[in-house]
Amino acid sequence: MINIYIDTSGSMLEMGKDSALLYLAKSIEDYCSFKDINTNFFTLDTQVIKDLTSIKFSNDIKLDTNKIKSNNILISDGLFKSEEGSIFDISFSIGIDSDTLNLKKISTKVFSNDNIIDGLEYLIFTNNLLNSNITQEEDDDEW
Repeated sequence: MINIYIDTSGSMLEMGKDSALLYLAKSIEDYCSFKDINTNFFTLDTQVIKDLTSIKFSNDIKLDTNKIKSNNILISDGLFKSEEGSIFDISFSIGIDSDTLNLKKISTKVFSNDNIIDGLEYLIFTNNLLNSNITQEEDDDEW
């Protein structure tokens, strides 16, 4: 299971970042589906996103770190305040004006939005997510 947190702050509506966010989120969802890994989408205030095309942006977003689940990804431009440190496994930065220094404070590793596969492979193999889906069956033909 991978939990994807999407920055829905007002700055994500600027310069086509909303379209890039949607493309990135759908790409992550498709890749995880191919690898047979489930995904959940949340806003930064941990509201569940059921339909990616109906995301609403607001300037009143507060980061709620108490409810953030493990195996997580943040998709953001980093243009929000956070006093927390390393609460996300990885982040994907979006936009030419993204604050990667802020993203580096709250994420273990930051990837640009053109490195989707690199970021996902890093998360999957670092957290051993593929092996958690494998179940071993007993072999009746033991010698």
